[in-house]
Amino acid sequence: MKFGVQLLPQDVSWSEWRDAWLRVDELGYDTNWSYDHVHAPRGDPGSPCFEGWVGMAALGALSRNAWVGMAVSGVLYRNPALLVKMATTLDHVTGGKTIFGIGAGWHESEHEGYGWGFPPPGERVSRLAEALELTHALWSGDDPSQPVDYGGRYYALKRAYCNPAPLQKPHPPIMVAGSGPRIIGLVARYADWWDTWAPVSEASRRHDLLTAACQKLGRPVSEITWSVSTDMVFDNDAARLAARVDAAVGRGTRDPAVARSRMLVGGTGEVAEQVQAYADAGVDHLLLHVGSPYDMRGVETFAREVMPAFR
Repeated sequence: MKFGVQLLPQDVSWSEWRDAWLRVDELGYDTNWSYDHVHAPRGDPGSPCFEGWVGMAALGALSRNAWVGMAVSGVLYRNPALLVKMATTLDHVTGGKTIFGIGAGWHESEHEGYGWGFPPPGERVSRLAEALELTHALWSGDDPSQPVDYGGRYYALKRAYCNPAPLQKPHPPIMVAGSGPRIIGLVARYADWWDTWAPVSEASRRHDLLTAACQKLGRPVSEITWSVSTDMVFDNDAARLAARVDAAVGRGTRDPAVARSRMLVGGTGEVAEQVQAYADAGVDHLLLHVGSPYDMRGVETFAREVMPAFR
């Protein structure tokens, strides 16, 4: 199993985000992630919140070990062809260690606030489908000096260039996040990586749906990296742990019971047992979300006392 960390760039200074990111890079984690939000997704949407792509590009240029990924960009935030160009540039910045993450989007506050609109889920998923088709069109040519045309209901290209091509061949891994049936179908058809938020039992059920969708297309599901996102609250002090869990649940935007079910919680032994359950289910990559203020003691303890047993 591999491990990644997403340090939420909310309610932190640039130097705090940068220094924590570089520490994760030093600790042996496989991936280092940003999020793509303009309104804070935890608690007050007006809280300070950095834009993810600009910050990630700066941090990616400083990284030495871990791969760099966006988990994930909402399809409505930018023209998807521009997003592909941005990811291509980042692939050069990171020396070919970029993961391109995209999803249908969920955070209504920022959609409305920035004037993107917030269409029904069906339209957002349809836009995601076109964005994935368009991404493959821009990244599939043997000669990047040749223009690309694409015509869809929501997006169109007319003699669009994506030159230079990304360093990775044929292209950076494409991650799609989400769990609905249509999303899973898009993962089977277009993605190299699938990420979902779910407790172990639910994650396994969803993966069964992905396996079935891949079988319909004649594609081995083993070609797709399966990651599960989870908040981590790691503390060997029981009293302190309980208070931190309550605080973490309170900052979320979802039902408290659901939020709690999707957390890694406990000291070394308890967290290791939970990670083992994901490993037994076949999860390839565990993506640990760490809110602010960053608990770097927990991140370091996890790297030292939990990760080595799953390598």
